[in-house]
Amino acid sequence: MNKYIFCIIKIAFFILFTKSSITQDRPKIGLVLSGGGARGFAHIAVLKMLDSLEIPVDVIAGTSMGGIAGALYAIGTSGVELEHLSFRTDWLEIFTDQSPRKLMPFFQKRETGRYQVEFGISGLLPNAPSGLIFGQKVSLLFSGLTFPYERVNDFDRLPCPFRCMAVDLVTGNPVVLGRGSLSKAMRATMAIPTIFSPVEYGDSLLIDGGVLNNLPVDVVRSMGAEIVIAVDVGPTLLARKELNTAFDVLEQSIAMLGRDRWKENVRNADILITPDLAGFTMADFENRKIERIVGQGEKAARASLGELVALKEKYGLRRLEDPQDISRLPEKPQIIDVSITGYTSLPFQYIYEQVGLLPGDLFDPQGLRSRISELKADRIFEEVHYEVIPLSEGFVRLLIRVREKEKPVIHRVSIRGASPSNLPVAQRLLGLGPGDSLDTEILGERIMKLYGMGYYENIRYDITSSEKNQVDLTLTVKELPQKKLRLGIRYDDYHNLVLAASLLVTNPVVQGLRVENEVQFAGLTRFQGKIFYPSKTLSLPAYPFVRLLYRNVPTRLFAGREHCIAEYKDRSLSAGLGFGLLDARFFNLEVEVQYEWMRATPDVALADPLLFPEWRDRLRKLNAAFTIDLLDGVLAPKEGFLMQGCYEAGFKKWGSDAAFQRLDVSLDAYHTWHHRHTLRAYGNWCGSDSGTPPYKFFNQGRPQFFVGMRYDQLLGSGMSVLRMDYRYEYAKTLFFKGMANVALDYRYRFQGATYHADRLWGIGCGIQFVFMNFGSVEMGYGYGSRCVMDPDRGQSVGFFSLGAKF
Repeated sequence: MNKYIFCIIKIAFFILFTKSSITQDRPKIGLVLSGGGARGFAHIAVLKMLDSLEIPVDVIAGTSMGGIAGALYAIGTSGVELEHLSFRTDWLEIFTDQSPRKLMPFFQKRETGRYQVEFGISGLLPNAPSGLIFGQKVSLLFSGLTFPYERVNDFDRLPCPFRCMAVDLVTGNPVVLGRGSLSKAMRATMAIPTIFSPVEYGDSLLIDGGVLNNLPVDVVRSMGAEIVIAVDVGPTLLARKELNTAFDVLEQSIAMLGRDRWKENVRNADILITPDLAGFTMADFENRKIERIVGQGEKAARASLGELVALKEKYGLRRLEDPQDISRLPEKPQIIDVSITGYTSLPFQYIYEQVGLLPGDLFDPQGLRSRISELKADRIFEEVHYEVIPLSEGFVRLLIRVREKEKPVIHRVSIRGASPSNLPVAQRLLGLGPGDSLDTEILGERIMKLYGMGYYENIRYDITSSEKNQVDLTLTVKELPQKKLRLGIRYDDYHNLVLAASLLVTNPVVQGLRVENEVQFAGLTRFQGKIFYPSKTLSLPAYPFVRLLYRNVPTRLFAGREHCIAEYKDRSLSAGLGFGLLDARFFNLEVEVQYEWMRATPDVALADPLLFPEWRDRLRKLNAAFTIDLLDGVLAPKEGFLMQGCYEAGFKKWGSDAAFQRLDVSLDAYHTWHHRHTLRAYGNWCGSDSGTPPYKFFNQGRPQFFVGMRYDQLLGSGMSVLRMDYRYEYAKTLFFKGMANVALDYRYRFQGATYHADRLWGIGCGIQFVFMNFGSVEMGYGYGSRCVMDPDRGQSVGFFSLGAKF
């Protein structure tokens, strides 16, 4: 420890008395990267150009997307590495708050794609979220990319001094972030108002710096930059006829603020690079558009090549990595700065000691290479590289890049911000403790598993060095309210507009208790209330529950014909008590004793009670249902399967007005190859005995189950359905579909007659748009059997739906 203190004192002394007195032979180069959302990927091309020209950058300032690129470049990430990162990252997925579906608890998984809006409730009033996106996945991505530098509290001590811009939402003042957590600063500089939640920073609430200073040339000048290279990817002001979408309005609003400062900063840049990004918006995070944006950046970089080369030649700018180039340096120049970059958990002072070079020492290339060989021989580091940046005739800057071979070991784990009742849950679900190896990918997966429980708004982590190859892990959590109001909306051809409102209460009275209530209304009416106890960590395999159900759903009756002959109001009220078995991730089985009061009333032009009776039955029955859910998505799954089964039986000896048995089993499986081609296989078998009343028949008459026949036309007492879909992903949110299905051994019993068809068929095609928070829009055309009594004749059927999936 005394050696480390000595190193720190020596570094501080040398910087204080030597660095400020040096007169460089070349000017200090500053780099400024503007904000612009997805348009900021154009920065990558400019960074690649600077790397290829070996132009050293002494200080960096950035805003929003430029702040993110600038931060990563400042810690030693090359332009090529940034390009690989941008292309391999699913940005649309990163900008959602949902955990990967495979990590979700079963009860959270069941609700994905079901609601578009969620509010926390304090007291009796709902609280709107501070942004559409909390940014949990974004924060984890930044933490994983920068964690070796989270212990560097002063951004001047990064391999390249760095600043990023934010705005304090409380005071309205611009904030220059130059200290604290680097990943948190990156998250703050991109917090676009209303899109991302503001970031708490002490007493401040920080939002995107582009609101007031989108091109911070003034900031990099204040850092000592004498020559400024600025890259401006910010939006230009649109004409009246171009302001057509919400994103257009948002971009225009941000661009208008701070316009005067932007103009001044443009004038103060020595080299201004402005890629032509007309037609691209800040929301264009699809891979195809990212590639095109980077391409536009390359065009702009090539257009500025003459200016950059002239700058390089005028001042003799260079970075030295080749041993032959290093050998041409003046004999033993003095080291003014040593920066460590790369993936390591070791204290930087330890690496300084192992390298044996500190600010103030004379640079000896041969001695450095010898020490690096010793470091590799010790098997601590997998990679060790160095780069020398000449600053003047007698001074150089040394940049050392390292990557550890062995993962560090966790010395201590602490969790901040968790309530006493949630703390044991967080510790148990995190599953990491002293003595475990630290792998940031596994850590991120565990955090998303914890986040998927629905107890937290965000979870971030910090890693600090403890001892050699040991680190302390600190999680900081912000809890969500225990009561949530969720709203969903959808539209289809038959029920038209349907709204859903759900109230979820977790941990009332008893920790682990869940109270779920949902009402659907407008085109139909449904209510489900459920109280159950699966334990807070979902660690108990069995749980009790009580349930209350009500429905009033219009249902059409075809009875073998191609025209609807009746419409029923399918109404019932049910109450049940049961037990469930649960695998926390993918399996659920519930068995329930249920009382149901049934009233199915016909609504027809000829209200003939002999043809269309009214059922008023009291049912005493046993229900059993299971689900195995291994799908990776709901709106447009790519892999996995969903298997469901339901058994229902009414018993006269229990006092039921109807004695019957019915069984329904389905399998929905998906597989994708070459990223864009997805095959869906769907199968359903359902059957019932002769005592089953018509209001308990099976309905496969929906476009998602059977295409080519009308809504409710495939309602029967038993059948087998086989279906194959092919889906082509044209873009991240746009899909084209082809469908074919067949129903075998269809049966329908009505008024003492049984309608039967050996084979009903249908084919179709469609198009689907999937939106991140809204749901999907799907429309299509089907051609299939006209009716049960004439299955070989065809009919055309169109279908349309939009919104959530419930």
